[in-house]
Amino acid sequence: MSIFHESKACSIDAGWALPYIHCTMQDSDFDKLLSNYRQAIDSWVTAIKAEEALANDDHSMVEMEKWDAAGFTAHDAEAKAKKARDLYKNELRKKNYGF
Repeated sequence: MSIFHESKACSIDAGWALPYIHCTMQDSDFDKLLSNYRQAIDSWVTAIKAEEALANDDHSMVEMEKWDAAGFTAHDAEAKAKKARDLYKNELRKKNYGF
């Protein structure tokens, strides 16, 4: 005798249909958001490489200031990339999940 004999043989999701979510954005809009995100990532990578290039054997104050400035530029580029990512992801969530 099984302890599961009282269970009904029905699907867990029976009767639960996903609601239709109408999305007003076109594929070209999503393509634009994705393109913006990729461009922002490319800018961030370029800024990181520029900062890395300034980490050299010259320990002068002038070089340190340049390195710091490049670090701030990389930080700003990171923030822009994350904002572009969030915009793209949020629109995908609206399209696919309705929120």
